[in-house]
Amino acid sequence: RYFNMTDAGYRSIGEEQAWPPNQDRKNVFLFGGSTMVGFNVEDQHTIAYFLQKFLQPHGYEVYNFGCGSYYSRLELLWLMLLLERGDRPDITIFLDGCNDAFYAFGNPGLPNFLNDLYQGEKRRRRKSYTAGVVDYARTSWSAPKKPPPSSQGYDLKRLPKSVQELLSPSGIDAALARSLETLKLGDLPAELISVAERTWSRYTETVAMVRQLGTFHGFETYFAWQPVPFFRSHPDNRVMDNLQHVFSPGALQSPVYHWLEITGFPGLGADPQFWNLSKTGENLAGVHYMDVCHYTALMAEGIAEKMADQLI
Repeated sequence: RYFNMTDAGYRSIGEEQAWPPNQDRKNVFLFGGSTMVGFNVEDQHTIAYFLQKFLQPHGYEVYNFGCGSYYSRLELLWLMLLLERGDRPDITIFLDGCNDAFYAFGNPGLPNFLNDLYQGEKRRRRKSYTAGVVDYARTSWSAPKKPPPSSQGYDLKRLPKSVQELLSPSGIDAALARSLETLKLGDLPAELISVAERTWSRYTETVAMVRQLGTFHGFETYFAWQPVPFFRSHPDNRVMDNLQHVFSPGALQSPVYHWLEITGFPGLGADPQFWNLSKTGENLAGVHYMDVCHYTALMAEGIAEKMADQLI
């Protein structure tokens, strides 16, 4: 009733859209994580819906290809798959920052989980038929009792000391309190600067690859750095700060975003195809985040309006 995905892989905006896309329109493919998808809001409260409202009179059609937990590198792979299917956009817009910081140290839980499945299948194929069936039955019985792979499964003991402190309950609260502060480079420990540099290096590398695809396939590419609770966000704009303790890697947004503000987004700060939308909420009165990171309709509309202004 409220959340609808099409067979083509994009989320509905609450009204019929041509697929394959109408070539008489400027077709815009949106990419991002769950904030782009629009988790916890209905189809007509997403960034894509509002962007369509702003752009439709100008001949655009907007498709929401956001995917939960995706960050820029995974969005690149999603775009490549669409191109292989023959689904070519005229314009792509990537909304990132939140998950790029969240996964600054990767997501080892998921590939390790998948590798365990693969190794189990290899093991069974080396056995006799009967032994393989018994092994499969044993694995099938025990697997549901194990927890699923976690997107926040960092081993804190393996992370630098300042990162461990940041991801502690007191560190998370302190990072939220610093959201509105203007920091200097000396305010960030070297280990947290390294996290920011690692995140930004991976992101700019992905930007370069997306641009190469755009050149090869003949579509325009735009990149938006999104708002997050840990940067330029007032406590009145957030309603569930205590949840940040459960999703602790979200606090990595704090050093990443503050470092980028200090350094001016190295290599992209003056690029007209890169839009710094991280301060979108500064002039929006009301609640921006309904949980740890997902936008309310108010914030989604604010982001969409800035995107539309840039394109038009």
